[in-house]
Amino acid sequence: MKKKLTFNSLICGLAVVSLQPLSASPVSVTYDDGTIFEVGETGFKNKLNIGIKTGYTYQKLNVRDGEDPDTSSFDVGLARLDLTGESSNRTVGYNLQGDWAKAGLDASNDVVLSNAYVWWAPSDWLKFKLGQMKQGFPFQFMKDDFEAQFYVRDSIAVQHYNIGRNQGLVLGVVEPEKTFGVHFGIFNGESSFSFAEGTVGEGQNKPGIDTDHRFVLTGFYNIMGNVDGYSEGDWACSEDMHWRVNAAYSMADNNVGGGSLDLVDVAAGTEFRYGGFSASAEVLWRDWDLGESSDDGFGYYVQAGHFFMPQELEGYARFSGLDCKAISVSGSDYCSLSAGDDVFEYAGGVAYYLGSRLYKIGAEVAFLDFGDGGSAKDHQRVSLYLSTKF
Repeated sequence: MKKKLTFNSLICGLAVVSLQPLSASPVSVTYDDGTIFEVGETGFKNKLNIGIKTGYTYQKLNVRDGEDPDTSSFDVGLARLDLTGESSNRTVGYNLQGDWAKAGLDASNDVVLSNAYVWWAPSDWLKFKLGQMKQGFPFQFMKDDFEAQFYVRDSIAVQHYNIGRNQGLVLGVVEPEKTFGVHFGIFNGESSFSFAEGTVGEGQNKPGIDTDHRFVLTGFYNIMGNVDGYSEGDWACSEDMHWRVNAAYSMADNNVGGGSLDLVDVAAGTEFRYGGFSASAEVLWRDWDLGESSDDGFGYYVQAGHFFMPQELEGYARFSGLDCKAISVSGSDYCSLSAGDDVFEYAGGVAYYLGSRLYKIGAEVAFLDFGDGGSAKDHQRVSLYLSTKF
């Protein structure tokens, strides 16, 4: 009888292997923003990170008819195990990432395989990645969950236009000093039916079910300094200005219920950091065509933060808008609550860092305006949280 391979069994297997005696290759263990295991003779380096976001949230959803479904809840916003590795000459490596709990749009208490890919870098400029990974944009979605400013990382626009993770191949060409770079990816699509009996849908942790794919092209350029694409805020309180611009284009053909769903996405964004101040903005546009129906819509956000006490106390705020003319492939229900009216988000918070950019406690408030036509009027949220990544 075949046994089903789960993320839990995979991690247990890795743990058993790692505990075997290595008489010929001693293992050194160090810590640098994660626990690093390095095998002496091979020079192969593995890094383990454990991240937990947890807190308390009070939410008030004001509806037009019936009783308001308010909630008061302690939640694990995210529990993550992240394994990365690379050879001593940095030519091959991998990432294996699993989430045990998630709150928010894709709330789940199930174990979910998030990333599982290998990479090969034949030169300083060139890198190939093959497996399951984030597809390249929205750019806020590309940030590390534990180095983002907000407890709820993504704005409503990013949640609505998010294309998420999928399985595919990415070719990256990045200047060694990371002044500029471009990435081209081909992924499975988001088709929702198959001629194979019992197979429905494709996407994260699902195989492709037809011959359609999503193509993604992204690029960045650091106009001043060097802004990495995986963190928010200016925890380093930079002495020099750092300014980066991002752009992306994607197209996808999908089969949905026997019809064809054609999608074109365009994104543009910018990030700035200096002296503890940070600002970022992004605009997302989507054109869609489904049978006899077609339209286009856009979303955007502006986010800023400032360290009032260097590397200790940060305040941050965000404004986001969502035009509901474009369909969502992420499962966002904001536009259904507004019945097609524009949705606006106003949010802000304060965070105190506990000696590292990876440990912080914070408090946030958010207000969502759903307009006048839908079942919901507005949504209010207050959160107290602790975010740690070891």
